[in-house]
Amino acid sequence: MPELRAAAEVLIAAANLARGDTSREFTEWEISVEAWRLKKNRWGLRGFEQAHPDHKRVMMEIMG
Repeated sequence: MPELRAAAEVLIAAANLARGDTSREFTEWEISVEAWRLKKNRWGLRGFEQAHPDHKRVMMEIMG
């Protein structure tokens, strides 16, 4: 199975947070942590991938 694109991983993180409720709201910080929880090597803070999410990286994917 090919690796998912970054945008797809962010969407999966959002779907996990929504838990099937399309009106459920969550913060940008929550989506950053959820994306990082799913794939720490991609969404982790450089040099600290296993310990901290990189919020800016996730937001660049959403806003870009």
